[in-house]
Amino acid sequence: MIAIILYRLPKVNELLYPLLILSQNIPTIVLAPLLIIWFGFGMLPKLIVISLVCFFPIVVSSMDGFRQTAPELKHYMQMVGATRNQIFWKLEFPHSLPSIFSGLKIAATYSVMGAVISEWLGAKTGIGVYMTLAQSSFRIDRVFLAIFFIMFLSVILFGVIRSIEKLVVKGRKEGS
Repeated sequence: MIAIILYRLPKVNELLYPLLILSQNIPTIVLAPLLIIWFGFGMLPKLIVISLVCFFPIVVSSMDGFRQTAPELKHYMQMVGATRNQIFWKLEFPHSLPSIFSGLKIAATYSVMGAVISEWLGAKTGIGVYMTLAQSSFRIDRVFLAIFFIMFLSVILFGVIRSIEKLVVKGRKEGS
C-alpha cells in the first residue's frame, strides 16, 4: 500500500523516499532494544522488527515494478480513454507483480532473521533464545542445528511465496 501511495503521489514520494532509504541505515540490532524499552517484552516489538526488516525490499521492488510498465502500453490506454486509476489497476499493477513477488521472496527470508534478532533481545522462547543458550553453554552442535533450522525455515517461506507467485503471475517463464 505504501508503494502504491509513493508511486501514485510524486510529491509524497519526493518527501518520504529519502527517509525510506535512510531508515535502512539504522542497524536492527540497535533498534530492537529501543522497541523493547518502548513497547515492553510482548509480541509487538518483535512484530515491529520483522515489519521493518521486510518493509524496504517490498516497497522498493513494488515501486520498481510499477515503473517498468512499457510507456507504449500506457500511451495506448490513454488513447482509448482510460483513466489514471484504470491504467494503474489494469496495466501497471499486473505488470509489476513479478517485481512485487521478488520483494516478497526477499522479505520472506529476511523475516526469519528479524524474528531471530527479536528473540535474541527479549524473548523467553524461540529459536533465537535456543541459539543464545546453546552458544553461551558452548554447545556448537546446537548452534549449527539452530542455524540449519533458520535456513530451512527461510527456504520454506521462500518456496511458499514462489508457489503463490506461480498461481498469481500468468505468462511467466519457468525458471525465472
